Amino acid sequence: MRFRRSLLLVMALIVGGGLGAVLPPKFEPVKIILFFAICSVLGEVFYRIDQRISKK
Repeated sequence: MRFRRSLLLVMALIVGGGLGAVLPPKFEPVKIILFFAICSVLGEVFYRIDQRISKK
């Protein structure tokens, strides 16, 4: 179970870092709002995956 959670953490960091590098390199309000929206959705997805891993 620890390996799966560690792998999930690495995946979340890679996805978040990739989004951070792609979306808001310049200050554009629309891109910043889009970045926060995507991060919120992905945070919920990773949270649910973590809950499923924890149940096992």
